[in-house]
Amino acid sequence: MPEDSLERVAFDEMQGFVCLLDTQGIVLKCNRAALDGGGLTRAEVEGKPFWETFWWTVSPQTQADLRDAIRRAATGEEIRYDVEVYGGSGGKETIIIDFTLKPVRDESGRIVYLLPEGRDISEKKAQERELQQLLLQINALREDAESANRAKDEFLAMLGHELRNPLAPILTALQLIKMRGSDGADHARTVIERQVAHLSRLVDDLLDVSRIARGKVELKTEIVDIFDVISEGIEVASPLLEQRAHVLKVEVPRGLFVDGDPTRLSQVVANLLTNAAKYTPAAGHITISAERERDEIVLRVRDTGIGIPADVLPRVFELFVQEHQASDRSQGGLGLGLTIVRSLVERHHGSVEAYSDGPGHGSEFVVRLPEARVDGVVAHPVSRTSELTAVGPNGSARILVVDDNEDAAQMLSDVLELRGYDTRIAHDAPEALRIANDFSPHIAFLDIGLPVMDGYELATHLRAIPGLANIRLIAVTGYGQDGDRTRSRRAGFQKHLVKPVDIRAIEAAIEDDDSTATATPA
Repeated sequence: MPEDSLERVAFDEMQGFVCLLDTQGIVLKCNRAALDGGGLTRAEVEGKPFWETFWWTVSPQTQADLRDAIRRAATGEEIRYDVEVYGGSGGKETIIIDFTLKPVRDESGRIVYLLPEGRDISEKKAQERELQQLLLQINALREDAESANRAKDEFLAMLGHELRNPLAPILTALQLIKMRGSDGADHARTVIERQVAHLSRLVDDLLDVSRIARGKVELKTEIVDIFDVISEGIEVASPLLEQRAHVLKVEVPRGLFVDGDPTRLSQVVANLLTNAAKYTPAAGHITISAERERDEIVLRVRDTGIGIPADVLPRVFELFVQEHQASDRSQGGLGLGLTIVRSLVERHHGSVEAYSDGPGHGSEFVVRLPEARVDGVVAHPVSRTSELTAVGPNGSARILVVDDNEDAAQMLSDVLELRGYDTRIAHDAPEALRIANDFSPHIAFLDIGLPVMDGYELATHLRAIPGLANIRLIAVTGYGQDGDRTRSRRAGFQKHLVKPVDIRAIEAAIEDDDSTATATPA
């Protein structure tokens, strides 16, 4: 085989795309890989300018870059860069070439040839892009996890702070009562009542969020006038509004009906008003309005408060998200109210949005609920009435109190006796059954978590005593989940009160004959 043929074979076997150019950029020869890559023959390439006739289809900019690279290489510079060209599959695929251009010198050091080489690195670049995208996703997930973890830590710190706040004055008030005897007891009692109510609200919010997150909230829907819903919500939020001397303007007509759970919708209103009251400086203005817009009832709560920063606004309904506050947390709360609002509104097939022009410009929350209609006609609310029993606080009613917590049992008994009822106390089920045989109570307040025999089983045994088949049973317990309420109802309890229980709830439980009702903590 002639020597030039051997050189041709060796040149063809070189890895990647290789050509040999003169110092003007004219193609002298190319290896087989370069020709096959573009589907070209030697005649179509050799003797032609490299930037015009090579196997790729180049853009004007690519041609200019190649001519500039050839000029620079002819002066002795080695060139290397990535170039994106069309090649492969008849020149229809975009590929990326790792392109190098080197000067070739003779024995005297004079540049006689230029040697362009190229490797198809399209797959490598694609992998690098995928890796980069994956790294971005990982970083985003890590940032989200870190943000969620920070929010959780901040929430737990907030929770500890909020729970300790009311406990401190309770302890102090109790110590003052002990030190002073009856002197100052009225004020201390007021402090304790207020702080216990605050603790109860905190626990209620935590339980509500847990129930909603697990889809355990059961809505008891009916056709209700939004006027009545808002009135109930205002009543709940009134103490805080009055405490901070806010001016509340109400623009709510009657006759706007929705199909919903009146208790839960009132909770939505109360939470929005409470949120507005907390974040509006004293003597601020809050407006609540409602109107019909097409087929929706639209409720708006506007305030002149501190406003919401732009970075917080999109996340204001998220769990554990709260605008940064000073260490004294003068506004108070756990930041769960708006999370509960959104969840309850969405359960009613509605929506809620927050608006604010930023810090110092107040905020507005807009709730949209479907208008209640039946066969295309606006529906009307059902009548809600309750019957009262003939038993009143005149000593004619006998009440059995059963609780293994002696202080809790004694306190409840004292309250009932102050209201004129005749009471007996038992601290476990066997004692309760012995007392019930002789006492024949009309009503029994039963703790559920009793020793020996729980409240559910005790209820069955009480009803089995002659003359007590119709005894009214009221559960007083620390268990307040939906499942607990369902179980007590199935066990024959007419009421389910969750500790701590307000005196008004106790009186209502005695008087109200609605066997399906339940009560939540004060």
